[in-house]
Amino acid sequence: MLSVPLTFVAVFAGSALAQTSLFIPGFDPQPISADILGVDGQGRTTWALHQGAVTNSAQEGSFPGTGKSNNLVGPLATLVEGANDVSFTYVPPNNAFTLGQQCSLSGGLAICSATISGQVVTETETANPILVQVGTTAPLSTATGTAAASTATGTPSRASESRVSATGPAQTSERTSSAASPTKTSNKGNTLVPLISGLFISAASVAFVLQL
Repeated sequence: MLSVPLTFVAVFAGSALAQTSLFIPGFDPQPISADILGVDGQGRTTWALHQGAVTNSAQEGSFPGTGKSNNLVGPLATLVEGANDVSFTYVPPNNAFTLGQQCSLSGGLAICSATISGQVVTETETANPILVQVGTTAPLSTATGTAAASTATGTPSRASESRVSATGPAQTSERTSSAASPTKTSNKGNTLVPLISGLFISAASVAFVLQL
């Protein structure tokens, strides 16, 4: 099983930014700041994700799901990462929907699913950790990972499948699929998820509501 390094922190020469490697489902390398919120009883670390400092002119500075708002309390995006599983939760400032994603890690691959209004989509991607900037570190506490992942309503139905959940406007249609169904394999960032009536958009499409 894939073991993603969580505790290694390196400080690059000439830079005051500490960095660590995290696997964030669907994301390419980009400026990201991660704050430790705590570690649960099973050793999963919960991170609050935010827009990171741009250190290279070629880098883009629009990380979806991480903006801060004066009208909001707490992180808009959280990542709960263990040795064999990862969950990602995102809520836009306007609370239009909640995206909760859970992935199982096996053989260097991440098998992730998304459920929105009864529609389940499963996608497989290479589980490549990316460097993130380590921000402030909150006092470690127990069970914070479970709380942060509570918006992901699905639970793994088998060892090779995990669920992702996202809720939006209620719909009456319902379709389901499982890991046995054909999956899309991609190494590209911004995993596609269905939002409304089968419409697929990338995670970057919601970035505009986060630049507050």
